[in-house]
Amino acid sequence: MRVRDLETQLIGERSWREKMDRLSGASVEPVQWMPAPHIRRETVLTPILFTSDFQTGEVIRPEEIDGMNEYNADIFVERYQTMIDKTIELAENNTGATDFPGAIYLRGGDAISGEIHEELAETNDLSSVPAVKLLQRQEREGIRRLRDKIGRVRVISIPGNHGRTTRKPRAKGYTERSYETLLAWWLADGFADDPNVTFWTPASGDALFDCMGWSFLLSHGDRTGSRGGMGFVGPAATIARGHQKLYNNFTMTGRKVDCILTGHLHTSLKLERGYANGSLAGYSEYARDLRASPAPAMQWLLFSHPDHMVSHAFELKLSEKPMRSLILGEAA
Repeated sequence: MRVRDLETQLIGERSWREKMDRLSGASVEPVQWMPAPHIRRETVLTPILFTSDFQTGEVIRPEEIDGMNEYNADIFVERYQTMIDKTIELAENNTGATDFPGAIYLRGGDAISGEIHEELAETNDLSSVPAVKLLQRQEREGIRRLRDKIGRVRVISIPGNHGRTTRKPRAKGYTERSYETLLAWWLADGFADDPNVTFWTPASGDALFDCMGWSFLLSHGDRTGSRGGMGFVGPAATIARGHQKLYNNFTMTGRKVDCILTGHLHTSLKLERGYANGSLAGYSEYARDLRASPAPAMQWLLFSHPDHMVSHAFELKLSEKPMRSLILGEAA
């Protein structure tokens, strides 16, 4: 019985081989291929360093969050300098770019921890004015280093809610009643005689700017009418809803928006309408009480391309703990 089965199998295989031999000898219609698109010989990209939510002055104590993070003024300095160094290293060695027309340094708000929340006012290691002084020194040097490596830097600044000088938020005077706007003006004064560094601090608190022919909208995220999370979905749905509100608001008044950039909720995400930023402070006691997913301190580094809007997007991981791979159950 077994021999008969083998003979049947061999006969079947011969039949298939004969059919394939006949097919290979048959004439085949050539495939009509679309003309190859023009390929640029040189890759020209613009680095966009999207910074927000430094929370400078805040203290996060590791013993209060099971050792998952620690933050203070000294750690801020370490993480900020690492962010600048990683930006330069990635721009020079990891994009294949042969030319940079300049870099864009986005200051997306909540640079300081501030005193709008009582518990922060009690536990910060720097109040608003000393925090601004520390930031001015670090950011001035960071901008100078980007200029020296890339050639030109455009600095775009908006405030967040933590830097405001009023206890309650106000619609009128949103930008001018903020320590962060004062810091932006101070930084601009330091480069007043440098034509390779330009500053823009829009009075509206929203910055719609062009990069490589694409329209980017920078908004902190505290004025989108979207707060908190949505059950197991977490902040993703809230941020997406806020992005859609921003998109509708701008496009309904004839202003083109290709990519939206927001911070505020300390959650690093790529969404349909754009990007949400992480924070430099990282996982905190507040996030623990919300039972938010722990994540390292992160900021986005984007590279804009004239054909692809964002051709490279790097999440700059600026702290070792908590490890995202362990949280997701993957091998470290």
